[in-house]
Amino acid sequence: MKTYFDGIKEVLIQEIKNSEFIIYAAVAWITDYDLISTLIERLKSGVQVELIVNGDNQFSKVKSKFNQFLSHGGKLFLYENNNQSIMHNKFCVIDLNTTITGSFNWSIAASERHKENIIIEKGDFFLASQFAREFFRIKKCSIVFDSKYILYDSAIHATVKTTGSFSEEGFEQYCWAEIEDNNRSGVLFIYNCEPHIIPDKIFGVWTERAIDTTENSHVPAVHNGKPFYSFDCLDSRLAGYRVE
Repeated sequence: MKTYFDGIKEVLIQEIKNSEFIIYAAVAWITDYDLISTLIERLKSGVQVELIVNGDNQFSKVKSKFNQFLSHGGKLFLYENNNQSIMHNKFCVIDLNTTITGSFNWSIAASERHKENIIIEKGDFFLASQFAREFFRIKKCSIVFDSKYILYDSAIHATVKTTGSFSEEGFEQYCWAEIEDNNRSGVLFIYNCEPHIIPDKIFGVWTERAIDTTENSHVPAVHNGKPFYSFDCLDSRLAGYRVE
């Protein structure tokens, strides 16, 4: 077992480069692109890489850094618990042989400003398997981040107003999503979702303008005086539900 208090980023990069088969990392915040690019290089070499991070505002600011990671087959999962807890782990399992854990987030602040530590244990399959099991336990509580979502550069936060519920075709809850800055409105159909867990604001993108086909008019739809658009929800807190 080795303990590091200085030069942690460089040590971590070298350990990632030494990987041959699998990397599982559950790290609260991953924002340092040097570490992400090292993971991308391992993906290109055929190493399987899976990450779990918090699906919070910090992630929303840096998610574009994962474009290439996702395009090369990396798996990214967002931990969400309705603001009840965060995933505060900082551990990594490499090839079920090397375990790395400590206080170090994979962030620029951690490597350049903060006082941090990591411990690296090699050759202990039992320890590595314990951390791997915990990784999969957290993964079951997380939502896969699909690469298709990061293409919406024009995505915005829309305010949400719950207006009713129904059970037609298995749907149990729906809500109106209204945007205040450009006077649009739209509707979300959310499967198997209770009203109290719908966030006040959701992240998404407006798509095509709806058409009013009543009485064969085929004119642009309006709701309460506002143009009516489809709203594609990208919010990770709702991504686990069916949204149409």
